[in-house]
Amino acid sequence: MNKKNLIPILTGLSIVLSIIAICTSLRCFSIGETAYLGWVVAVLSMLVVVLISWQIFSLIEVKDIVREINEKKKQVLLGCEITSMVTYMALADYYYSVAIGKEQPREEIEFHVIHYRMLALINASSISDFNTCNAIIQALLESVTDNFITSKKKKEILIATIPEVKNRHNIKKYDELISLLCALKTY
Repeated sequence: MNKKNLIPILTGLSIVLSIIAICTSLRCFSIGETAYLGWVVAVLSMLVVVLISWQIFSLIEVKDIVREINEKKKQVLLGCEITSMVTYMALADYYYSVAIGKEQPREEIEFHVIHYRMLALINASSISDFNTCNAIIQALLESVTDNFITSKKKKEILIATIPEVKNRHNIKKYDELISLLCALKTY
């Protein structure tokens, strides 16, 4: 039996005992006597039981409200992470398409492709979307060529994203990605 079922039973039992105490005190209560203290005690005990049971029920209700708010907060955070992941993937794809058009220096564009895909990987790993993580890593492994050269600062930026990936043990080929990023050539 869980606590939610036990609390109403105990509260009901307390109220019944208070009513029995009131009835007992009424039976021996007479206006001429000074034995009205039993009546006062019974009424006060009934009041205390009602107030305590009211507090218990309001506490249960507050716990349910807090649980519901936490669930909604998790849903909002999940939505934000998914939106960020999609945005980073779109930016990476944009820079990849620009690289095909060769409007900017190729090193700059390839850096942005790798960087935004790494950011998308971070977001996908934080929401435990391992299929997306594996797809992002596969895309990175296929798109980064051996002749890619970047500055030391940009390589440090890419390597700084490595520890931010969560649940690394569930992501396939993550070690290959680390090796790829660490082996990038710099000028």
